[in-house]
Amino acid sequence: MENVFSLFALTSVIATILTLTSPMAHTEILEVISKVRNVANEGLKGIEPVLLVSASVAASIGALWLLDVIYQDEPLTSRTKRFIFTLVKKIPQVKAKIKEETMKAKESIEEEMNACCKELPQRLSLPEEGLGTEGAIAEATKYLKVIGYDWEKGCLSGTVYNHSEELSKLAEKVYGLSAYSNPLHPDVFPGLRNIEAEIVQMVARLFNGTNEACGTVTSCGTESLVLACKAFRDYAMHVKGIRRPEMVIPVTAHAGFDKAAELLRMGIKKVPVDPATMQCNMRAMRRAISRNTCMLVASAPTFPHGCIDPVQEIAQLGLKYDIPVHVDACLGGFLIP
Repeated sequence: MENVFSLFALTSVIATILTLTSPMAHTEILEVISKVRNVANEGLKGIEPVLLVSASVAASIGALWLLDVIYQDEPLTSRTKRFIFTLVKKIPQVKAKIKEETMKAKESIEEEMNACCKELPQRLSLPEEGLGTEGAIAEATKYLKVIGYDWEKGCLSGTVYNHSEELSKLAEKVYGLSAYSNPLHPDVFPGLRNIEAEIVQMVARLFNGTNEACGTVTSCGTESLVLACKAFRDYAMHVKGIRRPEMVIPVTAHAGFDKAAELLRMGIKKVPVDPATMQCNMRAMRRAISRNTCMLVASAPTFPHGCIDPVQEIAQLGLKYDIPVHVDACLGGFLIP
């Protein structure tokens, strides 16, 4: 159908050119078309019509296949590298070496992950009889006492954010009050809906938001990124008419953007950072923008280094090219205000 529209458009352009040109130029154009047709007919004389039709069909199918190969969500260079790597992995010596290294890595991971749990019983099926209240609590306590790192000293970034006995007891009590509620049904639990709305407005005001700011509470950072990317992708496709939306992100952006790109079938361009400041290279980001760009990303702070990208400069790029900008304040963002 798309090809039919393209042919119709081309015919319309030719008709427009013939209409706008003078009668003399009109005649010359028709003469050129006639000569080309005569040459083509003379060269194809003697060839069976069925062969001409077959060749035309084969050429059309081949052209469509070639376009499909070139224009996919994954760049041609990446697909070529993966194809070559797949062929190399089939070489017997390479295959054996990969298997050997994989087994070493597997054994190392299993040893590290199970080192602290060797004394725990391995339950592989449900017990014949229930453990009872005290038994269940004792069992859970036994498992939770197995600690790989002393997180209470506050040395684990991105794992546990607070160790206050008073605050922990308060959180446990509040969580217990809401454990048997379901935010998916605000008609049944309208108070939860109000809690979510208040949380969103509190966070918005931390970052100079107004009553016009909106948002939603999610289960984790990755879900938040996926939902944001989906909103930008859908806007690009349905409002701006971009068929293959892609995001432009610094290489230091959170891994959740890669997950979102894969799940949502979005393109992703990664730009380098300044080796001294570890901030996004603005010149590289500007060059990476194309007609398919549906979002620009800044981190405040970046996940691996805690640096803050030049948010205002990235925002100016977004305004200049009419591209939405997403600021990821994943880890430590609340400390910025």
